[in-house]
Amino acid sequence: TSLFESDPQNNKLILHDIGLLIRIQHPTIIRIQGFSYEDFERRNNLTILMQFISKTSLSDLIYNSSSSQFQSAYDNTKRQIILVGITRGMMILHKNQIIHRDLKPENILIDKNYYPKITDFGLSKIFNSETNMLSNIKTVAYLAPEVFESNLYTKKSDVYAFSFILFEILTNETPFKDLNNTNQLFIDVVVKSKRPEIKKNIPLAYRNLIEKCWSQFPSERPTFDQIVDLLRNDEQFITKRVKKEDYLNYIHFIDESKITFDKTKRILQLDEFIKSKSRICEIEETENLNSVINDLISSKKAKELIEFINDKCDFETISSVFDKCLKSSHDFF
Repeated sequence: TSLFESDPQNNKLILHDIGLLIRIQHPTIIRIQGFSYEDFERRNNLTILMQFISKTSLSDLIYNSSSSQFQSAYDNTKRQIILVGITRGMMILHKNQIIHRDLKPENILIDKNYYPKITDFGLSKIFNSETNMLSNIKTVAYLAPEVFESNLYTKKSDVYAFSFILFEILTNETPFKDLNNTNQLFIDVVVKSKRPEIKKNIPLAYRNLIEKCWSQFPSERPTFDQIVDLLRNDEQFITKRVKKEDYLNYIHFIDESKITFDKTKRILQLDEFIKSKSRICEIEETENLNSVINDLISSKKAKELIEFINDKCDFETISSVFDKCLKSSHDFF
């Protein structure tokens, strides 16, 4: 049965929610291009069209770093960047009254710069997939006690889920990995208030933050605004193993990136999307070029910048880059 055949009022709410997701744009959030009432085989299935990220997911990154497939580029600086990127993106979603409802490492995509992009936000409500979520032990581990107990999703249940992402990034361990029974997890989390043990080598500031975020009581959990403020400004969270300049450059990048909520943006249907695909690819390529160029300028990496623009840019773009450099700093070169 089609999602759009049963309840006209529900259909209207679904279209409203999709419209909200499409209109929010920021580098920490995956771009949703449009939707279709049909899938690519013309069957009656609601289909969401999203930006493609080719690198990996946070889940795979954590798994590989805990195995022999460890990637040396995934260092403490990248971990810190991923954490602050996730919290900044969640802060934006919550400010627009969007609850993720399924925040977990699988739903954090990582681009080639190791910058995070939150995906699948709000979609569990649209697709009414709570039943499927409760049958998946890996997903259930991120559900807050109040969601487990009464299916009550709030912004604070997203904060609870984030605590386990934070735990995994810092420890490379899967929460509740020894449990394979949803009922037992319910007893441990809801009834007994059990949580995973945090290793002693985790800095105290992070231990305290994790424990606050996975508090049994929603009112005791911080907001994402508060978490962002801590990660950005509290020196206890910027350890000696983090390259402070790279970390602050990323914060500058996401701060300077415009947050848009375009009320006039149209919701593309599948046919329209296919027709505009080549143009979208062209736009994304330009945006990626600009992102790399801005990073190199803010980092004052003149040699790398020259090599990059000579290889990737046309004459007009190169001229524009040199103008930016001159405006950025008189002693750039």
